[in-house]
Amino acid sequence: MRRIGPVVREEIARVAMSDPSGLGQPFTCWSLVKLRDYPAVQKRIGVSHETIRLVLKEAGISWQNTKTWKHSRDPDFTVKKDRILGLYDDRPADRRVWVAADWNSLAVNALSKACRY
Repeated sequence: MRRIGPVVREEIARVAMSDPSGLGQPFTCWSLVKLRDYPAVQKRIGVSHETIRLVLKEAGISWQNTKTWKHSRDPDFTVKKDRILGLYDDRPADRRVWVAADWNSLAVNALSKACRY
């Protein structure tokens, strides 16, 4: 690994633990390439994505488990979300609950755990 100092290592770790949108980025999850490109543009730090991976590993940061931030632009999102999640917890005994959603793997996983008939 190319020699980089502790200040640069700390900056890489700080950025990796930050919400990308809070740093003005148009995405919600860091990748190694995005982490490499962000400090390169902002701080003139030139490192490879492999160097980023090694710095994160040495700092105890697992980039595979990066936090993601999901934001809804719907002003009624919280009310709608709470109503739907309430149906999972307290399903009406006298009716069926049908859910229409974007069936990504997270939604299917949540349903498979929450709705056992």
